[in-house]
Amino acid sequence: MERALKLKVSKELKYLVEIHGTKTISKKADIAPSTLESMLKESTKLVPNEIWEQTRLNLRMQLDWKVVEDSNLKRTVELLKAVQKNNMSIGICERAGAGKTETYKYYEREFVNVINVECGSQWTRKEFLKKMLRCAGLSPVGNSNRMMEKFIRHVRQMKKPLIIIDQADKLKDHALDLYIDMYNALSGKAGFVLSGADGFKKRIERGLKYGKVGFAELYSRLGQKFIQFGALTLEDVKLMCKANGMDDELTIAETFNKCGGDKRVVRRQIEKYILIKEKAA
Repeated sequence: MERALKLKVSKELKYLVEIHGTKTISKKADIAPSTLESMLKESTKLVPNEIWEQTRLNLRMQLDWKVVEDSNLKRTVELLKAVQKNNMSIGICERAGAGKTETYKYYEREFVNVINVECGSQWTRKEFLKKMLRCAGLSPVGNSNRMMEKFIRHVRQMKKPLIIIDQADKLKDHALDLYIDMYNALSGKAGFVLSGADGFKKRIERGLKYGKVGFAELYSRLGQKFIQFGALTLEDVKLMCKANGMDDELTIAETFNKCGGDKRVVRRQIEKYILIKEKAA
């Protein structure tokens, strides 16, 4: 990793430590406190390259992209605050590219006591538990029961925790059952967000229709509804573009017309614009 990138990682670490504290960040990054201290001091030669890269990945840093407070992000942040404060449980279901994952990462970065998990499609029940523990800054060792007990015990000691299970639509049914187990153990002690793409709602509805085991219980714990994001507006796209280096009004308008409400398309268009601009300079 180049020194310039290491300095960006160090700068982001300083920001995170100021909000969350050294202990939390070292655990979530899976590095020793002494190593974190060296990184905060910008000791780029003392810390191996692989540790810098590991830290960047474990903390899901977006070093060359500025997340903006667009209309959806503002609304969702207020919703997440309410869920966290009142120990609520909600479901969010929205099309791919709407900005769900980006919003959850932003919330985890800016607010304390947030456990944010991005699910994988091939995860077993045990792999899901391991990821939950890692995202909570805990060591994922032992059998499934031991890991579950460890996670529950840890969350109960936290002050107003929020557990975000993102891309839950990727989970198999047996792994999704873990949400019910966690909710039952932590009801009134933690807030929960179960989030997925638009197909997730249809999957739950099919499960209800055909009486699949656990689906009625799951839906009940989500308040029997899914919350959706609003449509991406031209003003939202303008905010994204200008914050990340695209300042030509015509190009911004074209980007909005091409994106189809997909933030990932907007990002690709911005990155393409910046690349062409740099080559022409």
